[in-house]
Amino acid sequence: MSTLSRFNAKDHPELIVTREDIINTIQENILDGEIINDVIENVEKQIRSRAESLRRVSIPYIGSIVPNENKLDIIEHRELMQSKQRELTKEQYQKFKSDFIRSRFALRKGMRSKRIVTDKMIRLNSKRAARMFRTNNSDKHIRTYFYFLAFLKPVNYIPND
Repeated sequence: MSTLSRFNAKDHPELIVTREDIINTIQENILDGEIINDVIENVEKQIRSRAESLRRVSIPYIGSIVPNENKLDIIEHRELMQSKQRELTKEQYQKFKSDFIRSRFALRKGMRSKRIVTDKMIRLNSKRAARMFRTNNSDKHIRTYFYFLAFLKPVNYIPND
């Protein structure tokens, strides 16, 4: 059995490429500049698609964009909120609104915890999950299977002799 020697980049400083080296190389050649422009456009499209699907968007060197889920709930249930606003007094409406937002928050939190449990079980059983995703068409059924698999407890079976 032969062992490979470890490569240490500090021993070969000529092979280390920094961000400034990449930018200088791109600025020298117009074709490379067009490539970086395509890369930037691709990143913009990815950010836009994640934002449109109302997911968290992390932008390097800028920060994260997180959708305000409470505001989205109010917008989604606008008709209910408008009817309650007409029917109730201002104090009653404020109480109704805060209770509504709390209940929706609890619902979303429960949905997130289910997704976390399911994703963890799929990671822990990756071979079985890959096989099931290849053979079955329904992602929903497979995710439900792994969610319930997380709560199975072993049963000690003692046969009667």
